[in-house]
Amino acid sequence: MTMSPVPGAGPLPPLGAGGAPVVPPASDEPGEVDALREDIEQTRTELGQNVEALAAKADLKARVQEAADDARAKVRERVHDATVRAEAALPDGTVRTVRRYRGPLLALAGAAVLVLVLVRWRRGRTA
Repeated sequence: MTMSPVPGAGPLPPLGAGGAPVVPPASDEPGEVDALREDIEQTRTELGQNVEALAAKADLKARVQEAADDARAKVRERVHDATVRAEAALPDGTVRTVRRYRGPLLALAGAAVLVLVLVRWRRGRTA
């Protein structure tokens, strides 16, 4: 035993592995020793689980990826729901017709937007 750096505190207990004080068992009864061993094993298991949980929380890249995957799934679900609602609101055959003539309809919509932009641009120059 070594002397304590605090005057009057008495000697320090001996230190074991890792700097932890060595505490002798209160008794040498076999049941108590087994109970201590079980307690130590349970503590080790809990510590391992805590370390794994902390490591998972510290893995920022995985957490960001998981959040992105969740957001992507929610967006896909909302788009699907909106598509189903829109198709249900249209008369029968409309969706099939739009899909069949998608190219020409997109060209027509683009041309209409171009005409509107040109008209507004010309009005802005003459005013």
